Amino acid sequence: MNLLTHFPVPLPRRSSSNEHCPTFKELSKCVRQKPNGSAAGLNALGYVPYKKCPAIMFTLHKIVKKIWKTKEIPDDWAQAFIILLSKSDVLDDPSEFRPIAITIASGKIVFSVISDRLQKFLVLNDYISRATQKGFLFGLPGCLEHSFTLYEALRNAKTAGRQIIVAFIDLANAYGSVRHNLIQFALNWYHVPALIQELIFNYYEKLMAKVQTSGWSTGFFLFDIGLFQGCVLSTILFDAVFQLLLDLLKPHEKHGYSMVQISYKRLTRAYADDLNFSTSNPKTMQEACDTTDRFLSWSQTMKAKPRKCIAAGWKQFDPRSDSGKFTPARQTRYAPFNPNISISGKPMKFMLEKIKSPPDAPGSLERLKQDHFKFLGRWICIDLHEHDVQNFQISLLRGT
Repeated sequence: MNLLTHFPVPLPRRSSSNEHCPTFKELSKCVRQKPNGSAAGLNALGYVPYKKCPAIMFTLHKIVKKIWKTKEIPDDWAQAFIILLSKSDVLDDPSEFRPIAITIASGKIVFSVISDRLQKFLVLNDYISRATQKGFLFGLPGCLEHSFTLYEALRNAKTAGRQIIVAFIDLANAYGSVRHNLIQFALNWYHVPALIQELIFNYYEKLMAKVQTSGWSTGFFLFDIGLFQGCVLSTILFDAVFQLLLDLLKPHEKHGYSMVQISYKRLTRAYADDLNFSTSNPKTMQEACDTTDRFLSWSQTMKAKPRKCIAAGWKQFDPRSDSGKFTPARQTRYAPFNPNISISGKPMKFMLEKIKSPPDAPGSLERLKQDHFKFLGRWICIDLHEHDVQNFQISLLRGT
């Protein structure tokens, strides 16, 4: 499926990227900002030797100047060992682990400079919208802003008695499913200078890793698809790729929920791959989800995870005029309901369907999970109140 004709063509760049070779001063500044306790790569060298021994930094600067001339990335910069961090209590399913790649410090120092330059270039040219995408960008309390605006939209709709539909899209192995040629397509699409594109291409052509645990390790294998989670370049590269989807969704922004008495309308909120939609009716919500599906299908490797996608709607039910298409989940005039949204051909879970465990005592985590959903650190109740969240926080403070 070719979506190229549907992508809004990005404007020519207004602000040029800093393409000159990183200076000794830039590299030294980057090193000073790195934490001493960061895990060392395969050569067992952390950041401390680079901070304490200027001679090493001079040698690194010479290597960087050679790289800028030849555009060749040292092989050991593209080699990593991977540690597995469990995302749940399921320990026999590889998909329930987050693979964190640990590369060597010298490569991370140089790639940090490239990452910072690339982020500034994409933001200053408005290729990445900081209003929509807040993942890993400079100076943005992104989780707080997105979770706050979503909750305010829900409160606004409840106060005004208006209909609002929200959906939370979860991707399967988002970082690990990005094709390397899709990274190059995104960089070229957003007019990133050819020098930076070539350096990143040569780096990703050499990626290899081995999984290492306390008890065993694998041999090295080529990393033919996916981003190195833990690599300093991975966050901005993922943002660039994901921006293609956000651009594709821009025509749907007119269908975003519009607050009463406030000049604010927003359909899409993204924090890296954490994606949230808010619209005024199920039809426009389904259209946004269908567009997301088309993009994921076009990418060939990125997929949604329907079993972890959540949808919910709220509206004022009037039995005298209601068509009966939707059933209120609470016996209240303004009530939540299942908007019957689907993605990847499968229905999304209604917020009240996701929990199987029975309610526990007030103030407990299980009680919260019964009828709440957590979005970027904030618990959202199906009844749009915060009593249980307050009780939970109080119980944490008391240590109970």
